[in-house]
Order: sequence, then structure tokens, then C-alpha cells
Amino acid sequence: MPALFRPKRGETKIGKTKLGKGSKVFGVVENKNGLPIALLIENANPHEITFAQKIVNEIRIPQKRGAPIRKPKILVADKGYISQAFRAYLRRKGILVSIPLKKNQKPSKGLQPKDFQSSYKQRFKVERSFAWMDNFRRLVVRYDRLSWIYRGFNVLACIIMCLRHF
Repeated sequence: MPALFRPKRGETKIGKTKLGKGSKVFGVVENKNGLPIALLIENANPHEITFAQKIVNEIRIPQKRGAPIRKPKILVADKGYISQAFRAYLRRKGILVSIPLKKNQKPSKGLQPKDFQSSYKQRFKVERSFAWMDNFRRLVVRYDRLSWIYRGFNVLACIIMCLRHF
């Protein structure tokens, strides 16, 4: 039977959630000014930890001279990223991690809850940068079906944020 319509091309990266359909925007923010340095857009239905290694591999910290640094000294994340496998992955890469424990979790042998508490206080910069991105209506309400177009507008919003900051 011949097809009477053209198939969809490209990925949508739209997944089902409790409230309907949506996408998750993952971002890595640099510590000094709170500006985004890595961006990843994925389906909304899988847990965040499934994309954690992927977003860490996207990190490129620009330098004044030479190639960008691909490995930060310390990574600060929220409680959704706590996982033994993710901590082991970061340890193999030589990245220190600051993730608070969940209420029902006890610290393991090598993990002290107060170790990186001062670095976790800088997490407000991540939330602030996502709040800045929410000022762009095109990103809050996703009008684009294809993920590469939506990612392009997210990158454009990040560029505008950087230009406003400097």
C-alpha cells in the first residue's frame, strides 16, 4: 500500500508527563557569573539521572587561551542526581561532587554530609539562570515540534543572557 503522506522527520524529544506532554532542559552553569555553559534537551518522562552523564560530557569551560576545559573541579547538583553510579562516574573522571543527601538517606563511609556544604550554597546561581530563561515566552510554552529548533531558541536565549550580563 503506497503512503499518501510524508513521514515526520527529526526528533521531537517530547515525552508524556502527569500534566500532559513536555521536555526537560538540563543546564550546566559556571560558578562565577551564573551563565550557562552546557545545554541538553530531552524527553520529560525519564528520570533526570539517566541524562546526568550525557550533560557532564557536554561541559566545555572557556579559557582565555587554549582549548576549553572539559572537566570542572567540582560539580554541584540537586538531590535528584544522587546515585552511587553517578558518583562513581564523577570520581573516575576526577570531579568532586556536592549533592545533598535525601532525608531518608544515611551518609556512607566515604561520604560526609558537611563536606561540600559551602559549595552547595552557590546553587542559587543555577536556579537564577533558569529563572532568566523563563523570561523568554518561546521557551516556557514550547511551540516547536522539532527538538533542534527548540534547542536553537534555548541557545539564543543563553546568548542574549550572556550579552545582557556583559
